[in-house]
Amino acid sequence: MQKEKGISTLMGIIIIIVVAVILFGAVFAYQYFSAQKADNQSQVQNQQQQILNRDFPLAGEPTDQTADWKTFDSGDGFEFKYPELKSFITLLQPGPGIIRDDIGMRGEGNVVINGNGCYVGGRNTGFPNPILEKEKKLINNINFCLSETGECAMGYCYPTFFYTTTYSNGNYFTIVLPFSTRSCQKENSDYEVCKDFFNDPFNNPSAIADRIISTFKFTK
Repeated sequence: MQKEKGISTLMGIIIIIVVAVILFGAVFAYQYFSAQKADNQSQVQNQQQQILNRDFPLAGEPTDQTADWKTFDSGDGFEFKYPELKSFITLLQPGPGIIRDDIGMRGEGNVVINGNGCYVGGRNTGFPNPILEKEKKLINNINFCLSETGECAMGYCYPTFFYTTTYSNGNYFTIVLPFSTRSCQKENSDYEVCKDFFNDPFNNPSAIADRIISTFKFTK
């Protein structure tokens, strides 16, 4: 009887130890993955905040919110700034981006600039879908005609924006801003972070493209 009691006591101790180890492991795993998710979200938010700088500056801080952006100098009379985006949204290299209308590129079947002064492509544009006129925009007192195209495949979308305006001599040119955006997939570990990111209206290619064009200026 004493022996059976000893065995029961030993088994009870072993069960308690096993349960404690399991509970400890579960708590540790929960804390680890929670911290990892929070860290991922913080990194994405910090990166995008640093890139887009959309908040108002604090008193005494510089007001140039694009100081860390790169400069695209066309070498042909204008320049603009653009950020490096490498998260859920990636900005591909702006350009070649200059489509001029001073070399006889108008014409039936190969229209480059339509009657509204908007780039709508033509044959052999390299884009799989049509380039459609969207709207006229007045940005920094410069008239632009916005058109766009895009496609989606394999969890990514590729919107491209075309801002067309003119030199002082009336010749058209177009700035091309191509983006790549990653869709939020439920099977990915950063699904919730991805959803939160795109719920912010500032985090979309169209808004970012407008911010880039707001830095445009003629240099000649």
